[in-house]
Amino acid sequence: PKQLSKAAMKEAATIKGALRWLASKQQPNGSWTTGRGNEHPVAMTGYTLMAFMAGGHLPGEGEHGKNVTRGMNYLLSCVRPDGYITNGGESNMYNHGIAAIALAELYGQTRDPKLKQKLDLVIKLIVNCQNQQGGWRYRPAIVDGDISVTVLQLVAARAALNAGIEVPQSTID
Repeated sequence: PKQLSKAAMKEAATIKGALRWLASKQQPNGSWTTGRGNEHPVAMTGYTLMAFMAGGHLPGEGEHGKNVTRGMNYLLSCVRPDGYITNGGESNMYNHGIAAIALAELYGQTRDPKLKQKLDLVIKLIVNCQNQQGGWRYRPAIVDGDISVTVLQLVAARAALNAGIEVPQSTID
């Protein structure tokens, strides 16, 4: 095997340190927040889970597997019966989209049946809230569109499709 260059070793150490820092900031309920109170735990947990997955950590696997499991379980606990991902407080489709991407990536990596059940609901909500122009807005309803919210729903739908979840081609188109 090739030896890593000093720059690559420094980069790997930086990433490892960043993931340890993130692990230390996990809340008792499994979520992460912005650090300014309990802001946006659904979105921040989704973003943080994606960072851990990018570092090779999955539920129960890797140095931070327990953190990933707890974060995944937090997001799953936030999926309402209608598929909307919310902690009951401050929430919107932007947060939903980020969490949906994380759940789709987790399902794609693990094929965990409890993830599939909830992810199916999450994606159905995205499909059902798309407006006639193809976009989404901040509420889980068919209204006007916002580009940042739309991008997140589209990426979530595509990640779910890539993981084997049924997504109508018309939604992607």
